[in-house]
Amino acid sequence: MSDITNNNNDAQSDHPELYVIQKLVQVRRKQKKTQADIAASMNTTASAIARLESGGGKKRHSPSLRTLRSYAAALECHVEFNVTESA
Repeated sequence: MSDITNNNNDAQSDHPELYVIQKLVQVRRKQKKTQADIAASMNTTASAIARLESGGGKKRHSPSLRTLRSYAAALECHVEFNVTESA
């Protein structure tokens, strides 16, 4: 099982969910899976996966943790989230 971790504290920290999506897309492509493959595993449509991968379409909403985990599970991966206090 692959491991996708966001430990980067630069500009990606403003929108870590978008960073996670980028990493998931990289893994999907590496595994040669299509958006339709992911959609079937998540019980949704390929167009919904395309919107997710492009940052949410017109509404530009952030994906839920459940959605990120479901996408990762479709790739036989998992995501990890860290909470740290600001100095």
